[in-house]
Amino acid sequence: MQKKAVITKVRVLYSDVDQMRWANHGAYHRWFEMGRAEYMRQKGLPYKELEEMGYFMPVTEFYCKFLKPVRYDDLLEVAAWPSIVKRASMRFEYEIIKDGEVMAKGYTHHVCLNREGKIVRIPERLRKILKVQE
Repeated sequence: MQKKAVITKVRVLYSDVDQMRWANHGAYHRWFEMGRAEYMRQKGLPYKELEEMGYFMPVTEFYCKFLKPVRYDDLLEVAAWPSIVKRASMRFEYEIIKDGEVMAKGYTHHVCLNREGKIVRIPERLRKILKVQE
């Protein structure tokens, strides 16, 4: 995990699991979003404010490697941090952690759009928040 990660705690709910009480793959997408949203909030630019400025960051790619099963009622930490920032796109990395052990890891790729749905340069305020240390 990178030093710049923001940690979000989540509890695995019944709606997150299948009959075996293992977390369903769809839950990971939501947990990644929760981690990314909390990263933005803690860095001073909540998604809501970004959208009010006229910018959107849709997911264009999602990847998750499941290392160990997560079960109902587990308390997890979602670590999220930006890893790649380009002119009009960015990538966030994630780790799903239980009791200090990485249970899953992955990333999402995003493109920056304006209100008209056109790809645009990442605004400077967002770029500062996403700054990746080399």
